[in-house]
Amino acid sequence: MSDVESLRLSDADVRKLKHAATLLNALAGDSEKLDVLLELQQYLAQRIRSRERVILRARKIETKLRTSLRRDRLERAESKRVKQVLEDCFVLIDDSRRWIFLWKCFGDGAACVYQSPYNLKLLLYDQHYKVKQEAGFITGKEGFDLEWEILEACIQNSHPVVLSDLTNMIRIGDVCLLAGPDPLPIEVKSSKTSGARAARQQQLLKEITAFYQNDGAEKFKGLHNVERLAMPDGPDYRNLMNDCIRQARANGYSIISPEPGLHYAAVTAIDGMEKLDQLVRPWVLPRMLTADPGWVPCLPFTLTLEQDNLIPFIAGKVAVFVMMDMEHLKSLFLQHGSHATMIMDGQSAIQLCIDPSDLMRGVVRVSEMHFGRVALEFQSLAWFAKENAISKHEREQSMTLEELEALPKDSYCFEIPEAWGQVRDFYADALRGIAPNGDDQGEEGIRDSTFKSSP
Repeated sequence: MSDVESLRLSDADVRKLKHAATLLNALAGDSEKLDVLLELQQYLAQRIRSRERVILRARKIETKLRTSLRRDRLERAESKRVKQVLEDCFVLIDDSRRWIFLWKCFGDGAACVYQSPYNLKLLLYDQHYKVKQEAGFITGKEGFDLEWEILEACIQNSHPVVLSDLTNMIRIGDVCLLAGPDPLPIEVKSSKTSGARAARQQQLLKEITAFYQNDGAEKFKGLHNVERLAMPDGPDYRNLMNDCIRQARANGYSIISPEPGLHYAAVTAIDGMEKLDQLVRPWVLPRMLTADPGWVPCLPFTLTLEQDNLIPFIAGKVAVFVMMDMEHLKSLFLQHGSHATMIMDGQSAIQLCIDPSDLMRGVVRVSEMHFGRVALEFQSLAWFAKENAISKHEREQSMTLEELEALPKDSYCFEIPEAWGQVRDFYADALRGIAPNGDDQGEEGIRDSTFKSSP
């Protein structure tokens, strides 16, 4: 029914997911229940360790079988059997990795009870603003017992804290304090380990802490003159999305429009997919929501979906879509004085400028990750356009070319890339029946390819 392989859930799996969801919901309802925060992390550590042990055993079997294939002269039938067992090992490892990700989504939910994902996302990246490598296994990890002692001590003293290894989002530090206005990651050292890697980690921790304290830095993660601006809370439609999924589970499909240019759709029956045809147009971006790592670092689905909707969503038993009208979004930006060009190149989603014929008057780009929050966090399109448009203040502060050239040569200024002045609108091409690769497909061809290649 969906393009994503369904996760096979046994009755025991469903009970385990429901238990984690119950604990997270209780914590979200009352963040003062630190005993629940501790119990949730105890449960997640158990579940994650269980899956890690499966992976470790599968790897041992894989190593033995690979050695046998290489060294032993197996009969054809035996060789075929060994290769099948190897394939089963690969499937088991992939399946267990997906489970580990899912359990950590509950850890992300716990962290987001106390901190905004906008604050937490800084802990996902390294010093070059690239996503840090995932943490290693907690099974057999040196120092994990000490980390757990610190966790328990903090909670006993009424300080909410999570272990980084129990989340997907927090990849800096071992323990993260969540009580203050910003998260505080802490590196726990159980030995006198030193070296280049340890030094880089300590330096990154210092930079992050200073950035939180100063709301900016002259240089941060490879960027100059970075200022942190508060992102106000806007309206979200999580209740409507939950209604949509609930109706689909009862009737086979459901379509809800919380505001002009924005539709939510949920489908559980094959014939329900045909009902979505009325929403599919060349200028409409359909985003299919699935329980996968593409959700990080947004507000996790474990925190936004109701428990009765969460299990079918994780299992892939319900297909969920957010449909966004890009032409309508452009008109919303224009109401706030910004011309929008939809790029959708895998990195940038939108280019905004005050005057398309003179980018020196002001131009910015919105990343696909940031724009993805509209779908993943069930945000308002109208609010997104208002908050991300180039403001009147920015317009008044923009520099002329002469003023820019008069700046000291050692000032931190960025030249507008030449490609920004030649950018093409993905959806304008779609309206003309031109595919992203330049081929003329006609409207039907674009309509089909746009729907099937939702990001």
